[in-house]
Amino acid sequence: MRKRRRSITIINNEIDYDKLAEAIVKAQRKAERIEENTAETTDEKPKLIHVIKAIFFVITGKAETKNLTNSFFISVISLVFRLFGTIGWIISLIVILLSVFATIKLEWSKEMLEQCIKDFFTYLLISLLSVLSFLYSVMLVGASREIEKEKDKNYIIAIFSGVVSFAALVVALIALVKGV
Repeated sequence: MRKRRRSITIINNEIDYDKLAEAIVKAQRKAERIEENTAETTDEKPKLIHVIKAIFFVITGKAETKNLTNSFFISVISLVFRLFGTIGWIISLIVILLSVFATIKLEWSKEMLEQCIKDFFTYLLISLLSVLSFLYSVMLVGASREIEKEKDKNYIIAIFSGVVSFAALVVALIALVKGV
């Protein structure tokens, strides 16, 4: 058997780092322009006639329904989060205002001092819990905005199943309390 000899040639290439940096910056700018153009087209609100046409095409089977399920889940979850968040912060602000008003209306006298202190701390506790509820409600509204931008189907379906499970838990607890 005959052995072959291999020769290794060392190639020394000089890299022009300035040109490489310019190419990277150009590619980044191009990607940002493409992203801005797609963001502008997705932010436009569809007109009612376009929605009706889309519904007709989906029902008749003439249009492909790419991402329709994902869009449906996103809209339902976002609506639920925004609804509960808005209701929560409105109720929290009302409860805070009522407890502050009730605290102001307390009559501090020597005979009623012990009762006034108990009432004061009760109203303070209610106000603190309402502030926590307000912050949670604001987070729900923010979460609804984040969910609207989400594209991962598995993540959206996981959130949707969590919301549905929580709703089932609430219904079961209400049925348990009422004895139905």
